[in-house]
Amino acid sequence: MAGARIYYVQPDYNKEFDILMPIRADQVKATLEEYPDIQVVYLTSPTYDGLCFDVEEMKSVCGIDRLFIVDEAHGAHFYFTKN
Repeated sequence: MAGARIYYVQPDYNKEFDILMPIRADQVKATLEEYPDIQVVYLTSPTYDGLCFDVEEMKSVCGIDRLFIVDEAHGAHFYFTKN
């Protein structure tokens, strides 16, 4: 509705645990290089399965010229750990 173009990054699949892994920084970097007009990177961390990516590394890949949004709605359990 906003006229935005959305690019999806396919996460790796872990057959042993039957889950999708978190998006990797190199995957986002490759997408940004292929589509340099991207202005916003929107990611979910942790994933629905509770896996996280390195936020600082991802922020570095996105750079200062793009908006970087992390949906942390599934991280409510992080309150109970120092990590």
